[in-house]
Amino acid sequence: KESKLVNKESFCATVALFSILLLLILCTRTLIFGEFGGNVHAFLTGVFGYFAYPLAIGLLYLSAFGLFGKRLVKNRKLFCCCALLVASAALIVHIALTYSWFEEGDYLAACFNAGENFPKTTVCGWVGGALAYGVAKVTTKIGALIVYGIITVFLTYVCITVASKQPTQRKQQKTAQPQ
Repeated sequence: KESKLVNKESFCATVALFSILLLLILCTRTLIFGEFGGNVHAFLTGVFGYFAYPLAIGLLYLSAFGLFGKRLVKNRKLFCCCALLVASAALIVHIALTYSWFEEGDYLAACFNAGENFPKTTVCGWVGGALAYGVAKVTTKIGALIVYGIITVFLTYVCITVASKQPTQRKQQKTAQPQ
């Protein structure tokens, strides 16, 4: 049954308020919310690293435009491809900056605990550390850099291909409409 209390608008408004609160905590740490804000900030930067900021902004974007029923991104394929490209490039930087942590012991715990030392946190946090650690266990640390480098080059090619096909499709649609 459909509930009158929970609908698309109320859900999107709740998520928008939650993402604004997350952004406020991420930007102010302990200034507004005290120790609670510091703990939430340390958790978010421990799990997502510096990517906690764009994720909170993306959550706000999705909820706000879901609330209004509009779509800002016109080419979703290109947007998704570019987002994956940025994530794979960030994983390369993440592995390069935490390269020495592989020998120190528990790599994933070190990635998560880096969120408490905010300016020296990781790029992708525990989530990126799990992806990097998984590939590094199958290959090596250098192998993980090579794998994510190949993925980055491939996604760059796909983004360029998708971006170059888009204007020709628009021209074909405009010429086909007058008939």
